[in-house]
Amino acid sequence: MKLMIGPNIDNSKVRLDFRKSPDMPENTPSYTIENSKADEFVLKYNSQTEKLNKIAAWIMTGFTLASLLAAIKISLSNSKHKLIKIISVSAGSLLSGGILSVIIASNKNNKLMDKYKVSTYPK
Repeated sequence: MKLMIGPNIDNSKVRLDFRKSPDMPENTPSYTIENSKADEFVLKYNSQTEKLNKIAAWIMTGFTLASLLAAIKISLSNSKHKLIKIISVSAGSLLSGGILSVIIASNKNNKLMDKYKVSTYPK
């Protein structure tokens, strides 16, 4: 989903909306920003989103490799319940990677929105 400039709200503000797509949830919020800052913000926001998606992919790849190495180490050990340990290590690693990705993306997006004084548009 990409952010795009929507209709004017008044003389000084414009609404920002996410581009309509089949996977767009019904509760996706709209935002308001000053007209003069809208183009620059949308460009930076969409560019940042692409970068954050790449970072998230790298994070998930790293956690998947760590999970794989841990699973190999467990499988070579002589402990009972190897399968349960492998599954729990794998699930924990993937969950940790996902949570870390979401935290980073949320933090970056919030900083950008604060910098441009973007606010949620009331419905």
